[in-house]
Amino acid sequence: MYANELLEYLLETKKPPEPLDEAAAYEASSLVSGSFVCNLHRALWLEGLTMQTVTDRLESLYDNGEHHAFLYLVFLLASAVELDLPELLGEIAANEAAVPVLCAAIIEDWLEMDATYDSESE
Repeated sequence: MYANELLEYLLETKKPPEPLDEAAAYEASSLVSGSFVCNLHRALWLEGLTMQTVTDRLESLYDNGEHHAFLYLVFLLASAVELDLPELLGEIAANEAAVPVLCAAIIEDWLEMDATYDSESE
């Protein structure tokens, strides 16, 4: 699912917060994140983006609790490199209560990937 399709899906299906099993939500979010973060990071790196700047911005948004802006930036970055995103990402993001959990999984995978690329470039 391309980023624009995912955003359209979110706009059409946004739901009010539902009761959340955080452990299950984190497990699902981790699986979804793991299915695209590595490819996104690699694609952006190959495009020549300054990865430290991207990482700093993602961390800042996450640390400041700007979870929707965080996801929007992820969608924009994926769109910039024409990366197909998993449909389940949209399903999780459509549940307002799951958004922070989803962002936590993505930033965790992102920072791990960023550390891997930093050590490889030394």
